[in-house]
Amino acid sequence: YTPFAADGERAPSPPTPLAPAPRFGPGVWLKHEACSLTGSHKDRFHAVTARVARRLGSRGIVASSTGNHGVAAAAHAAAAGLPAVVFCHPAAPAGLLRAIGAFGGIAAQLDPAAQREALVGLVEAGWFPATTMDPVLAGAANPFGAEGYKAIAYEIVEQLGAMPESVFIPTAGGDTYYGMLKGFAEVAALSGGSMPVVFAIQPEGANALTRSLAAGRQETVEHPVSIALSLTDQRTGRQAMAAAARWGGRALDVAETAIRAAIGDLAGMGIYPDPASAAALAGYRHAVASGMLGGRATAVLLLTSSGFKWPEAMAEVFPAAAVRGADELRSRLSDLTAVAAGPGQR
Repeated sequence: YTPFAADGERAPSPPTPLAPAPRFGPGVWLKHEACSLTGSHKDRFHAVTARVARRLGSRGIVASSTGNHGVAAAAHAAAAGLPAVVFCHPAAPAGLLRAIGAFGGIAAQLDPAAQREALVGLVEAGWFPATTMDPVLAGAANPFGAEGYKAIAYEIVEQLGAMPESVFIPTAGGDTYYGMLKGFAEVAALSGGSMPVVFAIQPEGANALTRSLAAGRQETVEHPVSIALSLTDQRTGRQAMAAAARWGGRALDVAETAIRAAIGDLAGMGIYPDPASAAALAGYRHAVASGMLGGRATAVLLLTSSGFKWPEAMAEVFPAAAVRGADELRSRLSDLTAVAAGPGQR
């Protein structure tokens, strides 16, 4: 993956993998965005943002983030030869803060009022705002970055050879949801095909989009909480509301227990997902169980990142430490052997 060619223009990048997952349903596919430059779907946004900022002659790139967004902002800014300032969530993992610094960016953790004032001040001084489309969320916005997410929709259609029946997108601020819906809409318009049902998935404790769609206006979750920190924005952008209304999108809330169960089930097939990715599987299961989607429907689940980037959250699900003694090792091996043998062979 080479984000920029020698002349500063973005070089072509390969699509991320789309793999079948029949363990979860005969029509289930997983779109692996962890296989990108910085290990998350946020590279889509910032590959576009950095190029635009460079072309506009911006002094640098400034963004706010829970983690993945900021790492991608710093990486693509570095590739474009621009400095970056990222205002990070207080609970952002130390490894992601370190990565921002590794790319030459400045990771800052300020109180919300000071952060908003500093971000707006940098934008007024000529820095490019790279957080979201909706200025209500961060104090400054741009319409370009979300266009990068359209490529995920294009890739899915190309890889499947057809439009999927449904897509499940972990959603916070709403740019990914908006961009992918727009991408599918463009493909449908050009091909004459039908739009998939695109679900925005949020934790029950951070369900700003569901509340906003029900109220008909942008609503705020005062104290959002979830193991999926990257889905705990207080508000979802108005672009997501507009996309849902225009293209028939839907919002689903999932329980924390469902997210944690999905983390374990994905790990059980060799995928170490971040909690936000697991929310997509939890959303799919909710849609099938509630009758919103048939169990054999083609469904693409967007896996946004890797659990390796969120060690503290993953430790809540997988707290076991390494085996330290020979007796404990023998006991664990005995347990594994019993499971592998099956109930009829024990």
